[in-house]
Amino acid sequence: ISPSLAGLSVPQLIIDPEDPRFFYARISYDRLYRSSDGGKTFASIWEGMKLSDEVLCVAYDHHKPGTLLAGATENLYITRNRGDSWDIIPGPFQGQSILTVAIHPKRPGHIYVGATRGLYESTDYGLTWQLIGFEDTTVSAMAFDPHDPEKIYLGTRYSGLFRSPDGGKSWEPIGEGLPREIRQILISPKGRLFVRTPEGIYRLELK
Repeated sequence: ISPSLAGLSVPQLIIDPEDPRFFYARISYDRLYRSSDGGKTFASIWEGMKLSDEVLCVAYDHHKPGTLLAGATENLYITRNRGDSWDIIPGPFQGQSILTVAIHPKRPGHIYVGATRGLYESTDYGLTWQLIGFEDTTVSAMAFDPHDPEKIYLGTRYSGLFRSPDGGKSWEPIGEGLPREIRQILISPKGRLFVRTPEGIYRLELK
């Protein structure tokens, strides 16, 4: 990886699934950087983003090559040209920190946004939004079950880990004994759930 990122905290790195020459790096307390040469060099890509916004999460849209969503401290952004420029997607979460963005793997245009005061859903690529749960709760992480994307796993700040069996219509708490602050969720192809917390990384077997 490029020495231009040396000494920087990179909490998220995405390799473009359509063109692996492109890397997207999220830098802590900053915004986004992109490599177009397989990670040898990186340059900033925040044209259209507000100077006051720190990017907190990034999601690649597998339904639309070159399209990414970025959640920031006050806005949700979209790029359709691999980060050359960004536009704000307005919604009821504006002014909140957006800590996680997830795009349904089987439904184009179906977006979930986790913010400091709830979980929001759009089924029309951000034209309309609705609050679907966790009002006044900070939603910090989301992941889809790779074998059944209607099963969604959701982490919160200070309220623990939850699972939905029906695409977000209902939720149940899981992970008894886990720390209450969930920072990241990852599901392996073999069906293991990994949860990052301030106290370390935990593994759960999915049922």
